[in-house]
Amino acid sequence: ARASTTSSSIAELTRKIDELTRKRAALNEFVTAHLTLVSHVRRLPVDIMQKIFVACLPSGQNFVIAEHDAPLLLCHVCRGCRNLALTTPRLWASLDISVPYTD
Repeated sequence: ARASTTSSSIAELTRKIDELTRKRAALNEFVTAHLTLVSHVRRLPVDIMQKIFVACLPSGQNFVIAEHDAPLLLCHVCRGCRNLALTTPRLWASLDISVPYTD
């Protein structure tokens, strides 16, 4: 009886291992597929990324900072872009911050 129970437990654990192995393979495929979407950006040199970020700035010498425009928008892409944007002085060198007057 004990041998039968042990065999049954082994069979159940083997099924669980197989299921988890399939899930891991599916997750690895998912990660691999999505890494290719961002990997080209991560491989670009910092100075090139900074030039791209600066080129995203609205035209004009002083512009009103808005969350849907660079440089704030660049801070919402991902952690890496945020860190890069925050450490790129040219993005923050000239800002015209408009505070609406309310009564």
